[in-house]
Amino acid sequence: MCLKLLIFAALLLVSEARLQAQSLSDPILPGEIPLFATQEGGIRENSFSLGLRTSVDFDDDALGTARSKQSDLLTIVEPHVGWNVSRPAAKWAIDYRPGFSNSRVLGTYNLPSEFLNGSLELAVTKRLRLRAHETFLRTNNAFDQLQTSQLISTSGAANLLNSNIITTARMNNEQAGMDLAYSLGPRSMVGLNGTFYNVSYTSSSDARELGAARAASANTFYSYRLTRHNSIGVDWNVQELVSRDPHSRSLVERVLYTQAMLLTASNKLTFFLGPEHSAFRTDSGSSLSETISALSRQKEWSWTGGANYVCSRKSTTLLLGWNRRISDGAALEGIVRLSSTSAEVRQVLTRRWKINALASEDHAQGLAVRTEPLSYVSVAFGATRAITPRLSLDVRYWHAHATTSNPVAANLANHNRLSASLIYNFTAPVSRQHR
Repeated sequence: MCLKLLIFAALLLVSEARLQAQSLSDPILPGEIPLFATQEGGIRENSFSLGLRTSVDFDDDALGTARSKQSDLLTIVEPHVGWNVSRPAAKWAIDYRPGFSNSRVLGTYNLPSEFLNGSLELAVTKRLRLRAHETFLRTNNAFDQLQTSQLISTSGAANLLNSNIITTARMNNEQAGMDLAYSLGPRSMVGLNGTFYNVSYTSSSDARELGAARAASANTFYSYRLTRHNSIGVDWNVQELVSRDPHSRSLVERVLYTQAMLLTASNKLTFFLGPEHSAFRTDSGSSLSETISALSRQKEWSWTGGANYVCSRKSTTLLLGWNRRISDGAALEGIVRLSSTSAEVRQVLTRRWKINALASEDHAQGLAVRTEPLSYVSVAFGATRAITPRLSLDVRYWHAHATTSNPVAANLANHNRLSASLIYNFTAPVSRQHR
């Protein structure tokens, strides 16, 4: 029963991880690699950054269960250190954030955490670009796991994995990838990329594994710029998803049509659509597992798609997104078919004040026959006040609600959280040279 509640809590908060981020990443098409521009004039930069975030977070349902709510108050201290190096044909960045928290209720929050993020971008030749990235997160603190929402996937929306939050488990999360893009000419580009993802959860009390998942994917793409404001492309993607609890795996292949349109100077629309073939298998773990596995293989064709719309004006930005895909099920529900919808509005009120609001809705249907579909809705509101150029105050509220078609547990959770953070950032240029 405890494990089931953890699963419900985790899936409830899948979309919540997005809400802590200050803003959503600009949408990209499958296979579209955000290449950096080489420095004009051969500028060489080397900078070092230091920072500190202290926050007080109140949660009215720290366990994530509607039936037995337990409020909690956390004090969090999170220093960070970063190093950025930029050369005419290269960029390198690394960021490390250890975290220390104190909970008045849940002792598992009191263990330290660590977050490491690194990336390397190279202009190998005038036509060939390479990007490598890796992220690692280890924590017992559910609040730390909100940082995973800020990871950037360069493989496109069809490849994204679910982020996850569990309040009473130790999480290890690692994500790595490499991308290559080659410009065939002024209008066309080809590329390929690969990603690897691994996440596991263990009980804080007895080190028992609660769930785990891993995924590996590869895709290649071709894009062609029809006009100055319109580009089309084709993307082929193969992805293997493996879940250890419940034991299941799926091999997914996709062929996608992609298009990016600049409707006006401030309006951009991107979308992808195509067939998706999955070969799904479950393992029973019994003495007849091999026989049952052979009988439980499922092959089917479906479709996957997604769209993103961005409208950016002087001080207001609107982002709308939708996608449908097979995903990892947040590492605890097995492999699922996930439909996601999100909307965000950002507003710059004055030079010192910024606000934003975000809403998201997700529906997950397990590919295994026995699993019940789960829906979860999240809304968030936040405001940031710049006190000085280096010091800012951030206040944020969000609400998450999960339901299932199972009449026994129709309402899984009704979750409210309030956070107040004081953030200090300092960046010192070590060197800046012109060649």
